[in-house]
Amino acid sequence: MKKSIFVSVIAVLSFCISTQAQKKNVQETMQNPKIATSVSTNKNISANSSQNEDLIIGKWKFDETRFKQIARKEIDKMKAKDPKKASEAENNLDFVAGFFSSAVLEFKRGGIMEAVITGNSANQVEKGTWRLESGGKVLIQKYSGTNEENRFQIVELTGQTLILKGGKGVDPDMQLPYIKQ
Repeated sequence: MKKSIFVSVIAVLSFCISTQAQKKNVQETMQNPKIATSVSTNKNISANSSQNEDLIIGKWKFDETRFKQIARKEIDKMKAKDPKKASEAENNLDFVAGFFSSAVLEFKRGGIMEAVITGNSANQVEKGTWRLESGGKVLIQKYSGTNEENRFQIVELTGQTLILKGGKGVDPDMQLPYIKQ
């Protein structure tokens, strides 16, 4: 069964990019990447589902700088619980952030979407569908060729910022920031 680009890549973040084995998996994934997305609710989410649908339409590029800021806060929290794991996560942060930096999601009217990761030799493109639920606070994605849906909370959605949280195979606290292109 075909996995989405996002799910394969995001799985690397499950424990905040914590081990060398995860780094190796990302390198292997780069040979055949698939993407997914994620999000959660806060005051920057409209209570109007149709307004959120209008806001999400367009191309969204992964925000590497903001991702590193968010990840560093999570790593700082992790240091008290598991210093070794925190150190590994810190060592792999630039690698993972760099990999994600090539990710672009495009949400089109009519519930059509594309996810693109620019690779060393070619772009990997995945097409699928999307919809908003729970008053525009949950993003549902389904990639072509799969029966699986990925659910993500929208943490923040403005005219220029999209932050997703959750999704299959992702640390439930990991936030993935995007900026509108």
